Amino acid sequence: WRELNLKLRGKYQVIKKTALPDGDWQFQLSALDRFVDPEKPTDAMVSKRVTVDNTPPEVFEVKRATGVLSFRVVDERSPLQRVEWSANLEEFKPLTPVDGLLDSRDELFSFSIPAKTPFIILHVFDDQGNDVFATLRVEEIPRGENRPR
Repeated sequence: WRELNLKLRGKYQVIKKTALPDGDWQFQLSALDRFVDPEKPTDAMVSKRVTVDNTPPEVFEVKRATGVLSFRVVDERSPLQRVEWSANLEEFKPLTPVDGLLDSRDELFSFSIPAKTPFIILHVFDDQGNDVFATLRVEEIPRGENRPR
């Protein structure tokens, strides 16, 4: 166990999740009321497991075919929450995965892009509030089949 606070005086302790590395954590609270009964042993309680995820999802396998862009989004710890795209700095539009359900940590996406679009911006979120932008110059995206694996 790592000691976080020796002199907790309130009813709760706030721990910023960014202060902890990604992983599954448990917390132990040990209490001793030396003012009431200095001879009483320390009481301890262990929390349920808590997942800490500070890492945003990643965009992989970006490919294009005539008028279609496909890519894969993966998050190692948390389910994906939302994926949006924008062409030429216009309003972001939501995307639905190829399988129709945004319900996992690994999803494939494919959508039609407007003609003469110089770049696409993807905005990807996981359910822990981590997000990332990916700016793609359409002419630099490798050509390939847009069939999900």
